[in-house]
Amino acid sequence: MKRLVCVDLTSDNLQTMVEFYEQVLQIKPKWYGTGYVDFVTPVCRLSIQKPDNINFHENYSGPRIVTGGANRSLIIVFQVDDVDAENERLMKIDGIQIVKPISTQTWNYRSVWFRDPDRNIVNFYQNLNPR
Repeated sequence: MKRLVCVDLTSDNLQTMVEFYEQVLQIKPKWYGTGYVDFVTPVCRLSIQKPDNINFHENYSGPRIVTGGANRSLIIVFQVDDVDAENERLMKIDGIQIVKPISTQTWNYRSVWFRDPDRNIVNFYQNLNPR
């Protein structure tokens, strides 16, 4: 069995990303030195680190393999208890960019999509028919 345990973002704007996710997730990050941070959720960690942590990793001498903020195919999804309340809270965060306003999909998920400072899409959703 395979379990997803971490989504690991690289960012050239580590401090800005950490401050953003601390506000959005309302979770205190766990710092490992000055270049790596974990936000621990009950299911999976969201980690953010400087690209140089990977590009110059111990025993690695190849070409630059990651670039911060370059991904345009990733959506980071968080299930929340009340997406309407989260949407109201998000709207009060300075600089938040909503890319898909709050809506209900035909499969009974209600969601709002927004961008983080590196332009990754974040999806907060609520299952309206939990089992």
